[in-house]
Amino acid sequence: MCSLPGSRKPLLRVAVTGGTHGNEMCGVYLARYWLQNPGELQRPSFSAMPVLANPAATAACRRYIDRDLNRTFTLTFLGSTATPDDPYEVKRAQELNQLLGPKGTCQAFDFILDLHNTTANTGACLISEVSQNPFNLHLCHYLQLQNPGLPCRLFQFEPPGTESYTLELGPQPQGVLRAELFSQMRAMVASILDFIELFNQGMEFPAFEMEVYKNLGSVDFPRTTDGHLTGTVHSRLQMGKLGGGALQGWRGPAQPASVYFLETAEPNPASGPAPDTAIRGGLETPPEHPPVGFTNIQTKSPAQEEKPQPGIRREDRRRSRREVLRTGHGCMLKSEVCC
Repeated sequence: MCSLPGSRKPLLRVAVTGGTHGNEMCGVYLARYWLQNPGELQRPSFSAMPVLANPAATAACRRYIDRDLNRTFTLTFLGSTATPDDPYEVKRAQELNQLLGPKGTCQAFDFILDLHNTTANTGACLISEVSQNPFNLHLCHYLQLQNPGLPCRLFQFEPPGTESYTLELGPQPQGVLRAELFSQMRAMVASILDFIELFNQGMEFPAFEMEVYKNLGSVDFPRTTDGHLTGTVHSRLQMGKLGGGALQGWRGPAQPASVYFLETAEPNPASGPAPDTAIRGGLETPPEHPPVGFTNIQTKSPAQEEKPQPGIRREDRRRSRREVLRTGHGCMLKSEVCC
């Protein structure tokens, strides 16, 4: 990929927002801390302002009050005439647009970093819009170099009206603050601000290669005709037990969606409990102790089960098994990664 040249317009006004979702606690507590101690965010070439994005949802420890604030920064909502009956998050989005924008004008902040947590086992993920500007690629690469113990992946997407950067860390339960993730997010925000400082000073960043993730589609849960769930994410995929976490493990040729789920089974009183049929597609042993009332979906017959080949090392066979359970390049299970 191309290098980032040393001559460009500096970023002078930076905002770091937390609590966009009121139950994602790392950003909530960091924003509260920085509001009392803003000096930690400052660098010589720019000013940085901390913002608690959704105070009402934060106080209630809920994702949102009336509607998702992170889906409300569209020109339709931001440009609408305010009324007393507007949802709380619409009012708050308009307030933030006046504070940090107006969006799309020369008065808008140069760089906005929004902090999120996820229950998915993604590790660290930098989310940005797709752009021809290599700034976001170099930023993610810098984070990888500065935090070798915490791999950071770049996820690019094009939702309507998104211009800010999102730093998302997981897994962390909603409404819970994990000390390890809190410290990791604090350190990564510092690295992002350091990168902006180097960028403003005109440092040239050399070319490199890296993986970038994009959303190619979604895989919904098994459902009945009236929309009720009939399955759950397989335990070996739920917390990244197939290796590499939620993002890293989902690559390669697309596989049948059923291979990723345990499907509910109604036991027949006459025949007893439903049998525990092992999930196929490369796992050499059935999952340990499936949940009561669930049975694994069989995608291949036992005769089709992968046989170990003579002369192939165990780790090579394990790698092949992992390949079989990858969903597709960058394709993520619905609701697993949601910022």
